[in-house]
Amino acid sequence: MEEFLKNKGERKMQIEAQIGDEKYKADIEAELKVDKNNLDEELSKQAAKLGYFATLAEMLRTKLARRKLATEILDAVLYKETREELEKATTSGRGPTEAQIHAETVLDERYQQARTELIDIDAQFREFYAFVGALNQRGTMVASLAKVMALEFGSSGSSIRRDVGESKIQKKGGE
Repeated sequence: MEEFLKNKGERKMQIEAQIGDEKYKADIEAELKVDKNNLDEELSKQAAKLGYFATLAEMLRTKLARRKLATEILDAVLYKETREELEKATTSGRGPTEAQIHAETVLDERYQQARTELIDIDAQFREFYAFVGALNQRGTMVASLAKVMALEFGSSGSSIRRDVGESKIQKKGGE
């Protein structure tokens, strides 16, 4: 991955989110990296990693839904305010058109801020959702590596651990 990042001229990729008062940040490369010399630990950490980031993704989904609702309510309030203001300012006797109301509403700073925040939260959710997918693929890869190691070394009920410089299966119970 490091070589890929160098070739693309990019920095290390981070994933970030703010949920309530808490900020969450992770190094994508570090979280997806697999230590092939310690597959036991990788297998045990996988469920925790997936659970943690899937929970964050769901928290972001909830935050996004709440922000959508708040934005819809703001849209309705701004629409009503804008319509009333334009009707008062109209001297021709005809009310404002939907296009006029919409144009004035979109120019309101509150509308622009709410939409920008909604876009940012949606982006964070999509990033975490994609990352959870990558963690699922990581889990499949770790399990496949463990299976290959077990088959390669003929293990059954053994710990799948390779020490640096060694390729052997350590039997449970010190055998």
